[in-house]
Amino acid sequence: QKDMLQYLQRDYGYFECIQKEKHPEAAELKRLKSIYLQKIATDTERWSVSFPPRTTLNKTPFSTTMLPQNYKVPSFGEDIDEYLESEALKASLPCRLITLTHRDLDGHGLTIVKEDLEKMNQQSSSSDALLLKLEEAQITMGW
Repeated sequence: QKDMLQYLQRDYGYFECIQKEKHPEAAELKRLKSIYLQKIATDTERWSVSFPPRTTLNKTPFSTTMLPQNYKVPSFGEDIDEYLESEALKASLPCRLITLTHRDLDGHGLTIVKEDLEKMNQQSSSSDALLLKLEEAQITMGW
């Protein structure tokens, strides 16, 4: 879990390194982000996206280096977009967290992180499904 903290050392989103005395709100967010990151570090659903089996009646080729000219890769099915949207949302959380600044989300980044941490602390078990505010927040890119 401590290896996760290296991602916060870069102070992504800030023009200069965060200093506690000079940037108190940013420093507090960075402290809370480290706690948050450690809490989600062992939740594999937050770090990877699994794909459903492909829909096919064909057999998978023995070798991918000798595919017939007319071979078509089997589809994941019609519902793949909806599936990936919900599954990828979980896996986007570490990136959202690492790059979050106190100015993001209309200046509510710090508040949202605090609320999510409270929610995680109140959670009865790690197996409970938990949708965090940072996951469902609508983020618009400023570029």
